[in-house]
Amino acid sequence: MKRTSLRRLTLSLAALTFFGALTPALAAPSTPQAGAYAPPLRVLAEDQETIERNAHPTVLAETDQIIVKFAKDVSEQTKESIVEELTDTTAVTESADIVKETIAGAEVIDAGAFLDKAEQAEAVEKLEENPNVEYAEPDYIIAGGLAAIPGNPPNDPHYAGYQWNMRAIDAAGAWRFATGQGIRIGVADTGQTSHPDLNGKMLPGYDFVSTIDHSRDGDGRDPNPNDEGDWGPHYSLVSTWHGTHVAGIAAASTDNGIGVAGVAPNAQIQHARVMGKDGTTYVSDQAAGVAWSAGVPQAGVPNNPTPSHVVNFSEGIVMPTGRCPQVMQDAVNLAHARNVPVIASAGNQGINANTVMPANCLGAIVVGSTSINNTMVGYSNWGPMLDVLAPGGNSAAPLWSTKNTGTYTQGAASYGYLHGTSMAAPHVTGIVALMKERDPNLSVERIREILKATGTSVNGYLMVNARKATEAVVLVPRFALTGAIGNYYWGRGGATHFGQPLGAEFPLRDGGYAQNFDSGTTIYWSPFTGAAPVYFNGAIGSFYRTAGYENAYGYPTDAEHILGPGAIQNFRTATGVETALIWSPQGGVQTLNLKGALYWHWRNNGFTRTLGYPVTGEVPQPDGSITVTFTSGVKLRWTPTGGVTRVGFTDITGSSFAQEIRWLLQAGISTGWSDGTYRPYQAVSRADIAAFLYRLAGSPTYTAPTTPNFKDLPTTHPFYHEISWLAENGISTGWSDGTYRPDQAINRDAMAAFFYRMAGEPSHTAATRSPFTDITANDMFYHEVSWFAATGITTGWLDGTFRPRATVTREAMAAFMYRADQKQLLKNAAK
Repeated sequence: MKRTSLRRLTLSLAALTFFGALTPALAAPSTPQAGAYAPPLRVLAEDQETIERNAHPTVLAETDQIIVKFAKDVSEQTKESIVEELTDTTAVTESADIVKETIAGAEVIDAGAFLDKAEQAEAVEKLEENPNVEYAEPDYIIAGGLAAIPGNPPNDPHYAGYQWNMRAIDAAGAWRFATGQGIRIGVADTGQTSHPDLNGKMLPGYDFVSTIDHSRDGDGRDPNPNDEGDWGPHYSLVSTWHGTHVAGIAAASTDNGIGVAGVAPNAQIQHARVMGKDGTTYVSDQAAGVAWSAGVPQAGVPNNPTPSHVVNFSEGIVMPTGRCPQVMQDAVNLAHARNVPVIASAGNQGINANTVMPANCLGAIVVGSTSINNTMVGYSNWGPMLDVLAPGGNSAAPLWSTKNTGTYTQGAASYGYLHGTSMAAPHVTGIVALMKERDPNLSVERIREILKATGTSVNGYLMVNARKATEAVVLVPRFALTGAIGNYYWGRGGATHFGQPLGAEFPLRDGGYAQNFDSGTTIYWSPFTGAAPVYFNGAIGSFYRTAGYENAYGYPTDAEHILGPGAIQNFRTATGVETALIWSPQGGVQTLNLKGALYWHWRNNGFTRTLGYPVTGEVPQPDGSITVTFTSGVKLRWTPTGGVTRVGFTDITGSSFAQEIRWLLQAGISTGWSDGTYRPYQAVSRADIAAFLYRLAGSPTYTAPTTPNFKDLPTTHPFYHEISWLAENGISTGWSDGTYRPDQAINRDAMAAFFYRMAGEPSHTAATRSPFTDITANDMFYHEVSWFAATGITTGWLDGTFRPRATVTREAMAAFMYRADQKQLLKNAAK
């Protein structure tokens, strides 16, 4: 099935040959005269002309890219193996590689050659057979998919004479209620041109056309969304400046003495270039541009610092599968989740829109087209996917908006005509911007509901009314949510999580800013921490407030995190001092230096599981040392020369194994009791030994089962985690009746068995003569006790006995563990 890679250097020639064979000539529409509009005499004929003229938009039969979404946590090595297997069994070549990440974690495979429809289907089928793949689909190349028909401009632009569309939706009536102030409109289209009716409101955008074959600017993705011209054989023999035209309808400036007015004249505009020469690019690039416009982070692209409140996507392309590509559906879903509507044109094929992208992407607000006489035009797609209608015009009365004089490359700013559902969509986009000014937290579905409820019936659908829709939105006092604080707010749940803003951003020390919300949360931002919240209704927030806010500890570097029954949040000052504020029910809020040795000893030696939570902060001592005491009773001491040590137990002076017990403390295996004692002569329970052995193994990462291994071990047991680890690693099998008996004291022979299994059951030949007088080869754990003695972990008693049935004391356990560690006998311990 392998083939030699064609690579992209053959694309232009092959595409021209293919395109030239199938592309009809593009006839220029007639030029309407100012003030001469009248309902066309032959509406059906005019509409049919439009359909025929727009018949050439297509999905190319071949593509050299496949979109694949791997299952969660699939390794890079596994991904490479899946791609390699693909090259062995399909037409994908040996040079195939994963070249980029796209929407919702999906990735794009460069097949190394152009695949026809059968080869695409074969590759997709092969990928989806693999259980490590969630879905796969061709990364279709869209050619000429813009849902607009080029037209020629008259000489003298004027709102009253040319913009019949603005009167049809009563845009001027809506301006009494809102003008789009503070709202950002994303235009995912051919890119931007310089224009005096648009320049003052343009925000930095991005170019998502990823290949030189499509970009016409000599490179792939870059931060310059300049429209390089979309002329080509499939769409228009001259450049249409489609993105500029769409932007003008949505939000061109008004009351500036020039040109035209947009529906939302005070809204800002941000271009994402998603269509290149001949209106051509990959679906994955288009999806990335739509998602980025809505503020969804994209791999390999800087985050959008000014995400849009509404995104216009004027395209209409019949998909080979008849469904919305998953990568585009994911983009719409992610925007929807951020309360950012994607306004989609219905397409110009005069068919049911359920096979036309993006109209068939669930969640998009889909717009069909009307003519100057307020009837649905014949070229407009229709069907259940259609939400509303807006003016799109036809060849007899097209739409006048911002354009450019350039035939192929950009010339001077100008005004001109296009018509199609591409022009209908930005009317709705502008209306949504007006609605969002009145209530920026309107949900996508509430917007859809209002647009329909305030619309006028036209041919069985609802034509939008800007004034009624805007007036229907209850005005919410609004404070701007912009920049990094706004991005953090919208990206982490918006009003659902933080509530409504109580005021605008306000400046603080060291170049920082903050904004308060009615949930009791303040989102902070500084140039050295980024954006993060403080929850002032909680203990950490209350402590931060009492200490003096940012004046004491600087700004939060992250949100407050749950830490078992407690919580932790980190802060940084402009001078680089980093502090952790740690709360627990027992210790309240305490502070530790994030760069200090005491904090990192706590983190690296069992953390809260071993030491518990601090009950003091870092306390300077007269001798120059610093101490911290924890809920476990352990006190850590730091000195410049000795580093961090644990302050010893108070009751081990008389123990024969005091040295070993001190080692146990320093190693973090035992923290003793909260009163500072170790209690060396107390028996060790079977639950205790599980905890000690788990810590001796280094407290390995482990997830305990939700169903207990033993019938007498509830999941709420304080050592459930450790006992489960002991069982799953075969160190303890419990009793034959299915119990573990956690509170029962452990015998010395059972202890030997635990150590032997934890050591990996090493090869050992038991002595034929017992090392002890009270244990024989017939005893249950003779083999293990023999190994225990042979390794020097135990020496038995002075009278030559081992006393296998005697319980193990805490001091003896310390000695056993110390010797095993020093001899490195547990280096193969289960992890």
